[in-house]
Amino acid sequence: QMIRRRIPIFLAVAHSLLCTAMSSASSPPQEASRCFSIAHIASPLIRHHLPGHAPSLEVRSRISLALLERALVCAKDKGADCVVLTGSIISAPPPLRNCDAHGYYKMDRDEPLAEAEADYAAVRTLLEGCGMPFEVTPG
Repeated sequence: QMIRRRIPIFLAVAHSLLCTAMSSASSPPQEASRCFSIAHIASPLIRHHLPGHAPSLEVRSRISLALLERALVCAKDKGADCVVLTGSIISAPPPLRNCDAHGYYKMDRDEPLAEAEADYAAVRTLLEGCGMPFEVTPG
């Protein structure tokens, strides 16, 4: 909880520093008052084509592609200059992440690969159609 409380403060400080740096730059006054706005979306954990659910049902992985689409529309409506998508983009089953201890899932690693690729393709289609530049850093 401590981290969650500090994030808005960090963002406010970062926003303030960016605005200060931009206003002191040698640019026309009308441009100096506008800050660069980044819509940062972290770990959507999408599982649209992949079967099953994320390990935690709180993740809502079955509807997260639709939620991502809504977030992109919201970011555009609020004037974001770009989108940064980071973290776990899809909710990949353990065999795809090479962490299936002792073959618990009894699943061939290649079995869900086509569905995972389809989920990544769906995310890419959304990002390409959002009308903003974007950067993706999975991890």
